[in-house]
Amino acid sequence: MQEEHSYRDPDLTLRKLSDILNISTHHISETLRDEIGQNFYDFVNSCRIAEACNLLKTTDMGTIDIAFAVGFNSRSTFSAAFKKHQKTSPSTYRKSDNFGALPNNQEPHQTSQKKIQNL
Repeated sequence: MQEEHSYRDPDLTLRKLSDILNISTHHISETLRDEIGQNFYDFVNSCRIAEACNLLKTTDMGTIDIAFAVGFNSRSTFSAAFKKHQKTSPSTYRKSDNFGALPNNQEPHQTSQKKIQNL
């Protein structure tokens, strides 16, 4: 993505990103699918959830505040996406000792973001 945190925009769409990057929506979709195996919306949600996980670990922000900070429009949409990606609720994730850490403290979206920088 052109800006590191473009995914925070709750109104971000494939068309909007296409216009920003001056690249066709087809090319963006194809590149995401080929390079990381996700469609645009799953990729955006992965980035949002990765940041939400970090905020849940490192702040005392409320769940709804985190949801809005990372680009979701509602608590229910955030909770559903969080459960899909993390297989647990945000509150259970925050309370757990094991935060699903990846090797070398790498967040799940870092590799994905590196792969699409060359769109």
